[in-house]
Parts: sequence; C-alpha cells; structure tokens
Amino acid sequence: MASATKAKAARTKKTRSNKNAAHKKGTSSKQSNQAAAAIEGPLVLDEKIGIQCVSSLVDRLSVSLKSNAAIVIDAAAVTSVDIAALQVLVAFANSARSQSREVEWQCGDGALRQCAELSDLARHLWLDPVPVADDGLCPVF
Repeated sequence: MASATKAKAARTKKTRSNKNAAHKKGTSSKQSNQAAAAIEGPLVLDEKIGIQCVSSLVDRLSVSLKSNAAIVIDAAAVTSVDIAALQVLVAFANSARSQSREVEWQCGDGALRQCAELSDLARHLWLDPVPVADDGLCPVF
C-alpha cells in the first residue's frame, strides 16, 4: 500500500515538474495549437473584444508574431472593442512592423475600424496600406 502511495506521489511530482518547465519556457499544448492555427489561416477576432479578453488576445497575437506565416487578422465579426484591446492591437502592429512584417487587416468598414478612427488609433494599426511614392519612398506624415 505504501509503495502505491509513493508511486502516485512520484507521478504527481513529475507532472508538476513538466508543467512548471513548460510554463517557464512559455509553451503549452494550447499555445502549440494556437501556433498551428496561426499558420493555417487568419487569426479571427471575437465579436466583442474587451479588457476581459486582453490576456488571451496577447497570447494569440504573440503566436502570430512567432510564426513565419503571413499575419492576417480577420476582424470582420467584431461588433465592439474597447480602448484596452485597441492598445494591445497597436502594440502588436508596432511589433510586427519592427520585425519588418506586414499585417493584413480584414475588417472593412466594421466596428474595429470605426473604433480605431474615433480613438485616433487607426493610423497606428496600419489598417490601410502605406502609399509608396514613385521614388520608392514612403511619404512623411
């Protein structure tokens, strides 16, 4: 009986150790699944994006930045977005640009664009492609 208890304790300790190692590395099966989804197609945003979902949004966006796939954000279904979520999206867009990566936004004239324009953050999200002059240089804003 005592050996069964010791074996169970050893398995529990090993499981905790593996979970802690994955946590320290910043990896999990959930993130692996998200990485696969990011590679397969666009990152689809939820209907309502608010402060309560910012943590999961950051995780999903981070996976997109780490993958080598094109970054496509589908925001067509978004009906409401708060300023905290917009700030996360701006930080994400800036990180992508600092890595010389383009973000393709699929949002049309929907709620994401409207909220970004009302809060004066649309230009920081790079919702529209930056026009390039005939000489190959981007205009100074």
